[in-house]
Amino acid sequence: MSTSHRSRSTGETWRAWLPPGAPKLPDAQLLTRAAFVATVQQRLPAFTEATLRAWQRAGALPRPIRRRVHGAIQLLYPRWLLELAVTIPTLHDEGTPWPEIGARLRDAAAEQLAATTEAATGEPNVIYRAAEPDAFAALLATAAARFEALTGRPALRLELTVTDGDGDRDTFAYPA
Repeated sequence: MSTSHRSRSTGETWRAWLPPGAPKLPDAQLLTRAAFVATVQQRLPAFTEATLRAWQRAGALPRPIRRRVHGAIQLLYPRWLLELAVTIPTLHDEGTPWPEIGARLRDAAAEQLAATTEAATGEPNVIYRAAEPDAFAALLATAAARFEALTGRPALRLELTVTDGDGDRDTFAYPA
């Protein structure tokens, strides 16, 4: 079973979004393109495979990896990319340029995955330890989109206050 790190067309795959030392994802955490599109459609009904390809060309989302399964090439996406993908319409509607959306989501992915890796291993990933405000903005945008999808009501404001071990507090808001 061979896996390429880059698709034939230009652009990076989601593996480039992983923090250094991230463990290999189990097959259960990977979705085919069709399953990825169907899952995103549950929250963004207008989302199609063409939308996915357009967002990839624009630089907002990474490309899939290719893996040969039973003689056929499968295009695979990680489950963690779902939560990031649903924030794209909100970020775009706010006027965020496509390349900046991609940069924000990549930062959010690195932050989220580093925290997950640290929780699983107990080892801090120092490179990705510092929280960037843009990473929190993307995560709060995800929460706002999820709230809107579940309730049908707009989320006008979300705030996240983080208190560290010294009692210092940082507050992040959506919209900023």
